[in-house]
Amino acid sequence: MYNRQMTYLIPGGLLVGLGVGLWIDQVAAGVMLGLGIGFLLSAFMGSFQFRFTWTDRLESRVEELEAEMKELKHRSNP
Repeated sequence: MYNRQMTYLIPGGLLVGLGVGLWIDQVAAGVMLGLGIGFLLSAFMGSFQFRFTWTDRLESRVEELEAEMKELKHRSNP
Protein backbone atom coordinates (compact mmCIF):
# COMPACT_ATOMS: atom_id res chain seq x y z
CA MET A 1 0.00 0.00 0.00
CA TYR A 2 2.08 2.86 -1.21
CA ASN A 3 0.50 5.94 0.26
CA ARG A 4 0.15 8.93 -2.03
CA GLN A 5 1.23 11.27 0.76
CA MET A 6 4.66 9.60 0.85
CA THR A 7 5.38 10.93 -2.64
CA TYR A 8 5.57 14.42 -1.15
CA LEU A 9 8.36 13.62 1.32
CA ILE A 10 11.22 14.10 -1.14
CA PRO A 11 10.08 17.38 -2.73
CA GLY A 12 8.91 18.60 0.67
CA GLY A 13 12.33 17.96 2.14
CA LEU A 14 13.89 19.68 -0.85
CA LEU A 15 11.78 22.81 -0.36
CA VAL A 16 12.39 22.90 3.38
CA GLY A 17 16.11 22.53 2.73
CA LEU A 18 15.93 25.35 0.19
CA GLY A 19 14.25 27.58 2.74
CA VAL A 20 16.81 26.75 5.41
CA GLY A 21 19.63 27.25 2.90
CA LEU A 22 18.31 30.69 1.97
CA TRP A 23 17.99 31.55 5.63
CA ILE A 24 21.62 30.68 6.43
CA ASP A 25 23.00 31.88 3.05
CA GLN A 26 24.09 28.35 2.03
CA VAL A 27 21.51 27.40 -0.60
CA ALA A 28 23.34 24.41 -2.07
CA ALA A 29 24.03 22.87 1.33
CA GLY A 30 20.43 23.42 2.43
CA VAL A 31 19.06 21.83 -0.74
CA MET A 32 21.32 18.80 -0.40
CA LEU A 33 20.47 18.40 3.26
CA GLY A 34 16.73 18.70 2.58
CA LEU A 35 16.92 16.26 -0.31
CA GLY A 36 18.82 13.75 1.79
CA ILE A 37 16.35 14.05 4.64
CA GLY A 38 13.47 13.62 2.20
CA PHE A 39 14.98 10.41 0.80
CA LEU A 40 15.71 9.05 4.27
CA LEU A 41 12.18 9.79 5.50
CA SER A 42 10.72 8.20 2.38
CA ALA A 43 12.73 5.01 2.89
CA PHE A 44 12.01 4.95 6.61
CA MET A 45 8.27 5.40 6.17
CA GLY A 46 8.20 2.88 3.32
CA SER A 47 9.87 0.21 5.42
CA PHE A 48 7.39 0.68 8.26
CA GLN A 49 4.49 0.66 5.85
CA PHE A 50 5.75 -2.55 4.22
CA ARG A 51 6.16 -4.21 7.60
CA PHE A 52 2.65 -3.29 8.72
CA THR A 53 1.19 -4.40 5.40
CA TRP A 54 3.05 -7.71 5.66
CA THR A 55 1.84 -8.37 9.21
CA ASP A 56 -1.72 -7.46 8.25
CA ARG A 57 -1.63 -9.97 5.40
CA LEU A 58 -0.18 -12.61 7.69
CA GLU A 59 -2.83 -12.01 10.36
CA SER A 60 -5.64 -12.22 7.82
CA ARG A 61 -4.23 -15.49 6.44
CA VAL A 62 -4.02 -16.95 9.97
CA GLU A 63 -7.65 -15.97 10.58
CA GLU A 64 -8.67 -17.65 7.31
CA LEU A 65 -6.86 -20.84 8.27
CA GLU A 66 -8.45 -20.84 11.74
CA ALA A 67 -11.89 -20.47 10.16
CA GLU A 68 -11.17 -23.36 7.79
CA MET A 69 -10.03 -25.54 10.70
CA LYS A 70 -13.21 -24.78 12.64
CA GLU A 71 -15.31 -25.62 9.60
CA LEU A 72 -13.48 -28.91 9.04
CA LYS A 73 -13.81 -29.78 12.72
CA HIS A 74 -17.52 -28.98 12.62
CA ARG A 75 -18.01 -31.19 9.51
CA SER A 76 -16.17 -34.13 11.06
CA ASN A 77 -18.27 -34.04 14.28
CA PRO A 78 -21.92 -34.74 13.32
